[in-house]
Amino acid sequence: AALHLALDPAGRLPGRDGAGEGLSEGIWTWEVATGAVAVSPACAALLGLAPDEVPRTVAAWAARVHRADEPACRARALRFLAGETRALESEVRLQHADGTWRWGHLRGRAVARDGDGRPTRLAGVLVDVTERRRRDEERAFLLALGDALQQARGGAAEVAALGARLVAERLGVPRAQVVAIDHPLGDDGSDAAALTVLGEHAPTLPAMRGATWPLDRFDPGQLAAFRAGAVVAVGDAAADPRTRRGDAEGDAPLADGAFVSVPWHQEGRWLGTLAVATPGPRAWTAAEIALLRACTARVWPAVQAARLLDEERATRARAEAAEARLRLALEASRTGIWTWDARTDAATWTPECHAIHGIAPDAFAGTGAAFWERVHPDDAARVRAEIAEAVARGTMFHAEFRIVRPPAVDAPAGAAGEVRWVTNVGQATRGADGALLGMTGTIRDVTARHAAADALTRSYLELEAIYRTTPVALAVLDRELRFVRVNERLAAL
Repeated sequence: AALHLALDPAGRLPGRDGAGEGLSEGIWTWEVATGAVAVSPACAALLGLAPDEVPRTVAAWAARVHRADEPACRARALRFLAGETRALESEVRLQHADGTWRWGHLRGRAVARDGDGRPTRLAGVLVDVTERRRRDEERAFLLALGDALQQARGGAAEVAALGARLVAERLGVPRAQVVAIDHPLGDDGSDAAALTVLGEHAPTLPAMRGATWPLDRFDPGQLAAFRAGAVVAVGDAAADPRTRRGDAEGDAPLADGAFVSVPWHQEGRWLGTLAVATPGPRAWTAAEIALLRACTARVWPAVQAARLLDEERATRARAEAAEARLRLALEASRTGIWTWDARTDAATWTPECHAIHGIAPDAFAGTGAAFWERVHPDDAARVRAEIAEAVARGTMFHAEFRIVRPPAVDAPAGAAGEVRWVTNVGQATRGADGALLGMTGTIRDVTARHAAADALTRSYLELEAIYRTTPVALAVLDRELRFVRVNERLAAL
């Protein structure tokens, strides 16, 4: 009787209106010997039951406990009855009248004991904590989602597929998609071409990854909502005027069954959406839509970061390919690339530069002074003047001169190094204040060309000597058979 006198008209404890949990709480009593249970109206309301439908025994209540929670709940009750704990407390899922599961927090104490101190009668409170559990689980899921996306490896498509899978599994839907706009929209939408499925999770449905749809296939109202940042939720696409289409227009993405699509904006531009769908109609709850919004705020930034990495990888790959082609060209033409820092005199050479100068990389001092030591003494002043003039004019310089390689390792003491001809082309770089920062250029060994020119010159001189001194009269005539040149013998006749 004292228990019932403590209840307010709604069946709650005075001063406990459930504000701490956001949902109802009710009172219960349990006669241990008989197993009889009595509950307040609030307990019945928690399960959606009328007063005459409320279970009246512990066994009947235990039957409504979720199978996964029942063993732990039973163990706690037995420990309490055995005197191992001062209070009975457990949090379990209870089956609602509509077939869904509600989380209930059960707390109770003994209000009567037998001569041996064992509880004979319990009284307590049952609090509906479904909303709190949902919020806690969603917070934990969102943290896990963020961690998984942050640790994901692979490109944007793989990150999008991972996000879609985790969202689909959480919401219990057969399809989730990350849909990107090929060309991000402005406020007027004029610069967008199509929507493309960047990543999806749909293990039991036809794959749509990579599929693309022009924006004009979509309802203008949907597009306006997406541009405004509004969620589009459709419970039955076949009956919704925003998604109902004629057969001639073909199938649109997520146009069958039900779907929710949350747009993602960055710097005022609509970049894409995160969408979930089911093949049949579904009534989407406000909690599900709110969760999908929170998921979008985690999935899309991760996808954007992965897309930037994809672009960086592609740029790096193109640069490496271009560098490889340049390297092949340089090796084929035996051209080296060099740089010189005017502030420190530091110089860098590619392997071809070392090969041209006959200096191993570990033997090169890495300075401009070390380069000038190899320039032929007879050419050094001219080359310095040509470079200085080009630098002063701000033009490229082109100098052809001789270098002297170090003597071979097995050369006798005092032997001179091999002389090689090179052509050097470069350009000076200056800072914002006009100060010389350094130079960059190329160097190529043209010794073979000079050798060929020298050989041609020698051949010409030899032929000229023979022409002039031969005892045979010789002449050179033009097309009109006029004498152009005669040798000494012919002139003497």
